Amino acid sequence: MKKFYLLIFLFVFINTGLRAQYANQGSGTLRNYIWWFDWANATIGNGFSRTFTTTDGLVVTIRFSNVSGDGVVPDVMNTWYGAVLHSLYNFTDVAIKPSLHSQASSTPMRFDMEITAQRNGVPVAFTFIAADAEASVDAERTLLTTTGGNWKTIELFKNSTQNTNPVAGCNTQSIVIADTYGGTVRLGQNPIMATTSNGMAPLRVSATMDRTTVVGGMAIAFGLLAPFDGGDLQPAFGVPQHALTFTNVNECAYPTPAPALMLQSGLYLGNATPDADILLHQDDNLVGADEDAVTVWPEYNGNDGTYSLDVPVTNLTGNPAYIKAWFDYNNDGVFSPSEGIAQNVAAVNPGSIRFTWTNLPATLPAGATPNFAFRFRVSSSQAAVQDPGGYAPDGEVEDYYRPIVQACLNMKVSAGPDQRICTGQTAQLNASGAQSYIWNTDLDLSDPGISDPVATPSTTKEFYVLATHANGCTSKDTVVVAVDPLPQLEAPVVPPVCKGTNIELTTTGADQTVWTDINGMTIGTGNQFSFTPLYSTLIRATLSESRCNTQQTVDVPVTVIDPPITYVTKSNDLDCRTGRAVLLASGGTEYQWMDAQGSIVHSGRAMTVSPAQTTKYYVYVLDNYGCGSMDSITVNVVKTGASAHYEMPTAFTPNGDGRNDCFGVKLPGLVGKVEFTIYDRWGNVVFHTNKVTDCWDGTYKGVPCDVATFVYVLRIESECGNVDRKGTVTLLR
Repeated sequence: MKKFYLLIFLFVFINTGLRAQYANQGSGTLRNYIWWFDWANATIGNGFSRTFTTTDGLVVTIRFSNVSGDGVVPDVMNTWYGAVLHSLYNFTDVAIKPSLHSQASSTPMRFDMEITAQRNGVPVAFTFIAADAEASVDAERTLLTTTGGNWKTIELFKNSTQNTNPVAGCNTQSIVIADTYGGTVRLGQNPIMATTSNGMAPLRVSATMDRTTVVGGMAIAFGLLAPFDGGDLQPAFGVPQHALTFTNVNECAYPTPAPALMLQSGLYLGNATPDADILLHQDDNLVGADEDAVTVWPEYNGNDGTYSLDVPVTNLTGNPAYIKAWFDYNNDGVFSPSEGIAQNVAAVNPGSIRFTWTNLPATLPAGATPNFAFRFRVSSSQAAVQDPGGYAPDGEVEDYYRPIVQACLNMKVSAGPDQRICTGQTAQLNASGAQSYIWNTDLDLSDPGISDPVATPSTTKEFYVLATHANGCTSKDTVVVAVDPLPQLEAPVVPPVCKGTNIELTTTGADQTVWTDINGMTIGTGNQFSFTPLYSTLIRATLSESRCNTQQTVDVPVTVIDPPITYVTKSNDLDCRTGRAVLLASGGTEYQWMDAQGSIVHSGRAMTVSPAQTTKYYVYVLDNYGCGSMDSITVNVVKTGASAHYEMPTAFTPNGDGRNDCFGVKLPGLVGKVEFTIYDRWGNVVFHTNKVTDCWDGTYKGVPCDVATFVYVLRIESECGNVDRKGTVTLLR
């Protein structure tokens, strides 16, 4: 009998779809053992290669050469409705393409594959799988040759009346698979073939799909024999994988006794051998329950901070082995180094091994759930079981998620509620709920050996009591005595306020405040008091608090500032010759000019205005204290008298010196509609505006104009008369 040394070879993902290269449909007996290659999006040709890398560091590379014929394409297991393989091994995820399909043709299809496997850069042994993925008649022959171990049948499915062995050459390096189709849909005989590699040299497999006398499709699926025993806990606890070893029996028998694989495990936990897992992070137990090592979970009393478990181990190998156990006693969802215990396993009759965790807290935290996570790993490799996750070449992993009864969990002493005292006062402590009591210190306590000592701390202090209950359990509780200094009673300092302003006075540190005026008359009570002073005065606040029984009287002077005295003047009224006026305010430090609707139109002491009709302007004046006063002035508009000349200069120098830099109307007077346009000598408009106060800065489209003479046209319509004027102006630099 040939023994297959199986390597764990899988992608470990939380996402089920990405893990589905283990078939999740079908009745194949090796569904948990065979990891099928996914050729999705591959273009098979000379030089094509694909590398598969597992999270535990195994790297497998397959390279194609000598490809001839009409080609193969990646396809699903169900390449043809009459095929048998997809009834045994299939995937709900149709994006997975495990088969290489040579579609209907009479031309033979050939290719060679070179397969290597490494872990941490070191070549390792592996078992390579091949199977007819379509179903073939006798004239459709799949030829497979290997440079590795002789081809063996590890599974033979048969539900037809055929009596011809579908495999020729079993137990040699060259085989022919044919006559797998049973004559009707899903009837037939389908062998799963395996060849081994010791890893020292690349494994070379040649495949030929020959149908020279018929026209039809053919397909082959390849995989690895990769069963493993995995952990059941969530990935935060680590992802362990233990490779399983099998022996092939009846490898070339037909039709009976049927070829099969038998688990060869001489090192495991408990009495049940491990089974192959394809569903990580949950207790799948697809071939019976194998988590049987620990059946008794003792109570935890917390008195000595220890917890022990007995774990039976089976070791039939005749060699020493290694075991490590983890207990997530802080219930934080991960296994930390301090939570693991490693021990040796005797070569003969190891029996049960006791694990004892020490220095545990008096009570174990409940965490998100009342259960606690445990993991046990055994292997012949000491390094493989040092961590809660990772690859091990043999052995087993068992995970448990169990509640632990804590006998002392509900035994609680009470040190009483926290207390607050003032400097110089005492606090009466009172512990209850236990049989005897010991306080942590004799400092500031009248007697640390009784339940109700008197505490006299000078500063805030925490006291804890250690109590013993009638059943022997111990518990601890704390009480804080906060020592507050005598309260600081403070009344406000009131800055100068404007006359007519309401002020709010607030005291701090007091339970009650009584407010009196300069004559001793009570004018208010409470820690907040508001009033509107009309003149400077003195307010007296009497503050008191009840906890420390203190009292204090504070004088609060209030200074009232009168509003500023304001003056507003104007330079002139407006007529047809004069179109603007300057308003000037005084008497303060800040000025805000407003129109009749109360909208702010200008800030500053002076403001230039050009109203079209008689208008009243308002100014709000603020002094250094922020006190304000409102004043106003009226600018009269009289549309009579001599008309404005609308004087225009004959030259200007826009050189940025602040003198004669802009060409426009001087002394415009009262105006209505305005059209002001400037042309260059070619008739191009270089400036245009409808505002009499706008002027030209000597640029055109943002670019300074050269020295030249320009023509302007000025048209003004107003109640004081219309103007239609043309002239020239010289730009100088």
